[in-house]
Amino acid sequence: MDITTKKKIALIICMAILIILVAIVVDRYTTPFNEFDSEARITVKDNRTIGFDTTYSAKDFGSKHSIMHLGILSAGTSSGKGMILTNGPYKSKIVITTEGELSEWLTLSKEKFVLEPFEKTPVEFRINLPEDVEVGNYSSKVYVKFYRTLF
Repeated sequence: MDITTKKKIALIICMAILIILVAIVVDRYTTPFNEFDSEARITVKDNRTIGFDTTYSAKDFGSKHSIMHLGILSAGTSSGKGMILTNGPYKSKIVITTEGELSEWLTLSKEKFVLEPFEKTPVEFRINLPEDVEVGNYSSKVYVKFYRTLF
């Protein structure tokens, strides 16, 4: 093998190693290292009284089936409940999203924010019910994801 072929092989090997390292770093900072979800459910009854609860399910946060109750609500009213998010040993970007029928009625005090290692922050979940809400059952998922971040 001549020197040019050896240089080409060395360059290809270096590029392959660089691509693998970039893929590892990108994966580490774009994949959540911790996440949990919560299901919010309401039932609208004939007398326009609404019960609202949130079932909290977490992989690494203790109880898998805690329930957060917001009490009894009537159409056209709102209620809120807070929770404390506690970060682990990494600086983390927190992203909270919702999906489902209740998403348009749910508001969050924070949706995207950064926590320093071991920092705690409150997050409030608030439901605002429209006056013309129909009788029935409604549900939604709230997702909380923790991503590592450098900034």
